[in-house]
Amino acid sequence: MSGQPAPRAYLALLLPLELRGKLDAAGGPTFLSSRTIEICLVSGYELAPPALQGILEHLIAAGNVNVARFRDRLANPPPAAAHPLDAIVLSNRLPFADRAPLRAILRDMSVMQSPTPILAIGGEVESGRSHSAELVSHYCYSQQDAVFCKFALTPTNAAESGPKEIAVDLVIQLGGTAAEVPPPPQTSNKEAWYKELANWVIGNANKSENGINRRAWVVLDGFERDILREDTFQFLVELQRLFTLGVTARRHRLIFCGFPEELVLKVGASAKKYTTKPLTRDHVVEVVEMIVAAQPAIPQEDRAFVMTETLKLILDNQVPPFKALTIVGERLRSAIERAGI
Repeated sequence: MSGQPAPRAYLALLLPLELRGKLDAAGGPTFLSSRTIEICLVSGYELAPPALQGILEHLIAAGNVNVARFRDRLANPPPAAAHPLDAIVLSNRLPFADRAPLRAILRDMSVMQSPTPILAIGGEVESGRSHSAELVSHYCYSQQDAVFCKFALTPTNAAESGPKEIAVDLVIQLGGTAAEVPPPPQTSNKEAWYKELANWVIGNANKSENGINRRAWVVLDGFERDILREDTFQFLVELQRLFTLGVTARRHRLIFCGFPEELVLKVGASAKKYTTKPLTRDHVVEVVEMIVAAQPAIPQEDRAFVMTETLKLILDNQVPPFKALTIVGERLRSAIERAGI
């Protein structure tokens, strides 16, 4: 290895100058490689060309032809929106059509002066409540100071998802450790423990990272009353209360995708509600238009035909308005993948 740069120096040479200082000084090759990729992913498309594209180019030049398709994907970024919360095709290639009222609420919540730290999203099953989290995630990954956290409750995991399990999961996502979890009380008075757990979660959200005060966006998905444990409900009462107070209310946000009405009523005007609405044909057309517009290889004279045929494939045997988004959403995602957006 004489004459070869040390692992950190070697990896740093592959990173753009703006990102080299973020590579940790210590660690083995596997750690450094993983950290380098993480830096590139966080950077996203903010550099031109993207940082990850440069590393992939190096791997291809070294004979690793399997990464060529990732390089090609990076060279064709998703269509940019004026604001990340206006995106129709998200950074993970998922479609996100319509929902203008939801976008407006989230944009209001994204500013420090917002009086709304809590959002409760309701609607019918398969109406896209859980999909709302994808837009929140898309927004967070576009912001240097935002951290996205999510816990999904299902009929399968609800019985074992108590206050401790949910708090530990959120804290780990915030960069903390499970070893610091407050122990359960020795007496029957658990109310103080629920408060302690909630404070532990918020305390980890309040930790700065690289000198930046973070903003945590916590999504709790599927927290329906019929599967919610009573102790979990009481913990959520304490957790959401903290989201309405002081610095926490200014910096952090709590979003329910499915929620018990009596829980949200406890915080009154600090929470807004949004009910998912069925998609119309026009909403689907909007996404397909963007897919076609993002493919410069399609001749102008062929675009109308491609639009028509793509719509036929997506809407086959589907009658608008589309209340269940599973089929239409998956077909839109497939069209996005085939287009290489």
